[in-house]
Amino acid sequence: MKRCNFALCLSVWLYWWGTLVIVCESAECNCDNNVSNALRKIQHDVNLLSAANSELRVRMSDLNERLNDQRELMAELRSKSGTNDKTPFSTTPKIDVRDIFDIPESTKETVDICSGRQRLPQSCAEATANTRKSGRYTIQDDLAGPTPFWTSCDEDLYGGAWTIIQRRQDGKIDFLRKWAEYKEGFGKIDGEYWFGMDRLHAMTTRHAQELLIIMEDFDGVRRHAKYNEFAIGDESEAYVLKLLGNYSGDAGDSLSHHVGHKWSTIDRDNDIDPTNCAERFKGAWWYAKCHVSNLNGLYLRGAYPQEKFAQGVVWHDFKGFNYALKFSQMMIRPRRM
Repeated sequence: MKRCNFALCLSVWLYWWGTLVIVCESAECNCDNNVSNALRKIQHDVNLLSAANSELRVRMSDLNERLNDQRELMAELRSKSGTNDKTPFSTTPKIDVRDIFDIPESTKETVDICSGRQRLPQSCAEATANTRKSGRYTIQDDLAGPTPFWTSCDEDLYGGAWTIIQRRQDGKIDFLRKWAEYKEGFGKIDGEYWFGMDRLHAMTTRHAQELLIIMEDFDGVRRHAKYNEFAIGDESEAYVLKLLGNYSGDAGDSLSHHVGHKWSTIDRDNDIDPTNCAERFKGAWWYAKCHVSNLNGLYLRGAYPQEKFAQGVVWHDFKGFNYALKFSQMMIRPRRM
């Protein structure tokens, strides 16, 4: 038998006022590894519960945001159709979406020939065809599912018609997320957000797309990278970056390196590196071994130390590995010949 050290006896004494009482007879107790191991296990379990609780809060916040978006969407459609909130949505009369979104006859056909039903715009290119205004629009792509959703459209840059698929601007949204969240999309349409991998696959499958990436550092210097083709696989293919066309722009080409590589997240390691690149570089991307761009990395606000090597919002050809960009925005639109 060995005498307990002071720290251990103090830990035991603190339980006196709780439901657990431990007595050390004659101020002596068995100080083998059992007690220490038990305490370590308790602390480990507490840490796991704390992490799970934090993740649950993030998920609940995202779900609330999406629920609010759906409520706003239904309210807008009811308003446009002349109904009130007490009218069941399923019984509202058919609406010509051209009256809601001002889509000209020459731009798109609003009737599905097979079913005869009217449909919403499938992209920002359709939704903004007449308004020519940036902002939030409702679109629907049957390849991604039957539910309409909000998205952010840009009409101000390089000819407009862009559907925004990613935006980083202030660090208010955590992008270190799991596979399911990137699959569905997350964030705030008017702020930082990720479009959703299933929606992105649907849009790049339906029509040939081009990709534009706008980025800015903390000195106000803006650069862009444009690719005249862009397509990804579906979930069964791990959303592989299938196609990336010719590069143009002034930011440098830090994406072609990732062509042919699968999407990876902290809980789904699809890269070709022995380590988990998503975990190592704190993001989600088409990691190879590992990256030269990491636009979903940590929002580290400019230059950061070597111990966080390449963990920020990185576009290597613009600012190197140890600089996190202030702003990035990824956008797609139907390819223009």
